[in-house]
Amino acid sequence: YMGNYYNTKMKAILLCIFLIIVGEVFSDELVFVLEFGRHGARMPKYSKPEWNLFPLELTSGGHRQHYLLGRALRERYVTSTKFLSSHYNPQEIRFYSSNLNRCMASATAQSIGLYPPGTGHALINDFTSQPPNTYDYKNWVKDLKNSSLSYQLTAIPIDPTLLEIRNWKNACYSLTKYISKNLNEEEARKNYGHLYAKLADAYNVSSNMTLHMSTTIRDAIICGLWEGKYVHNETYTRNLINETAILYRVRKHTHYLNATEGGLRMSQVISSPFIKTMAKSFRNAYETHTKYNSTQLKMEVFLGSDTLLQAMMMELGFPWDPSESQFCSVMLLELYKSKEGTYYVKIMYNTLVNAVFTYEHFMDALKNSSLPDEEYYMFCHEKADKFIVNWVTFLFIAAGIILAIVLAVLLIYGIRKCLQSGSAEEKLPFAQSPPEPQQKHNNNNLTYTCLLYTSDAADERS
Repeated sequence: YMGNYYNTKMKAILLCIFLIIVGEVFSDELVFVLEFGRHGARMPKYSKPEWNLFPLELTSGGHRQHYLLGRALRERYVTSTKFLSSHYNPQEIRFYSSNLNRCMASATAQSIGLYPPGTGHALINDFTSQPPNTYDYKNWVKDLKNSSLSYQLTAIPIDPTLLEIRNWKNACYSLTKYISKNLNEEEARKNYGHLYAKLADAYNVSSNMTLHMSTTIRDAIICGLWEGKYVHNETYTRNLINETAILYRVRKHTHYLNATEGGLRMSQVISSPFIKTMAKSFRNAYETHTKYNSTQLKMEVFLGSDTLLQAMMMELGFPWDPSESQFCSVMLLELYKSKEGTYYVKIMYNTLVNAVFTYEHFMDALKNSSLPDEEYYMFCHEKADKFIVNWVTFLFIAAGIILAIVLAVLLIYGIRKCLQSGSAEEKLPFAQSPPEPQQKHNNNNLTYTCLLYTSDAADERS
């Protein structure tokens, strides 16, 4: 009983502290918000044939996750703080995504939650809103009434072109090779072979697998769980996922993000380009607000992979996330101006406040967490450049050799022709019979040309 009383009392105290902090924060001016989130629940890369799932695409549950997250963001930034307009304003907020379908679909679902049905703009002129063709749109127009889209929705653009949150493996040529180099398959099999066997039995595959394959199978089991597809039964599936979580941590954390090469952490290499994008966004917001006391662009939303999210967390000093950055995990970074006129940044991960920095301290942390452009390029592309240079050199040498062979053949052929020509002249008779006369047309008159071949000996005799 005393334990329950103590827990209840502590919860009440923590709640009061939280409300005081929230009240204090909301009394300050919110200037800018940057969100980086992982896509929602997706299909596995490899699934059982009977599951009939589309590889790596967003599931219906993943759509709902980001829609609900969008509604929560609307509650925070539209309803509570009036930070954003109730209707979509393209100058206030922008959505970015990697070029993967599951990330773009997640951004779309979140945008619908942030600007739900009923918040779209009404038509100004119905006459100009129909396509210029001969279809009859009367019934559909009647259902729409004065809305541009059904249920008065808003079509919000998603920008998938930002390089920094696209496939970071392609952005850094050398990264995959260094990551593979850090894996010790023999040691992993020795320590976790019994877990390989359990995954193999559950998924009906061979237990002769790599650490990467074991985490791929485990990922497929997790994705199947989100769609109600179980291995044996739900309880066994959940227990198996928890028991094999060590495989994910070993591969993703020990041999992946926390690995080093040439004095550089892989997490720093992976996150460096996007951290620079974050720094640029916050710098622009800070400078604009200090100059004009307002900002036109208030929020940027980025949707990407769990690897990039975890790499950023590690570089910014967050503890390793034991939940593996579950589907729809989100990091919110908010820039505030206090009543005293100072600026600070609050960082939240899955709605929990993890850190508060002064603006200057935050920008220093971003700078220290990212690599200089020259160092990043040397690490990621030096090997690629050497590879390209070697191939270009090889091609030039090969072309030179081929050209030399061709010239040699032509030279030999020319010499042989000259020698054959000289031999033929030596065998000429003293006099040859003249050829048949040739006819030439010259002003419709016929003329005859005779050619006489004589040798020097014939001239002397004559």
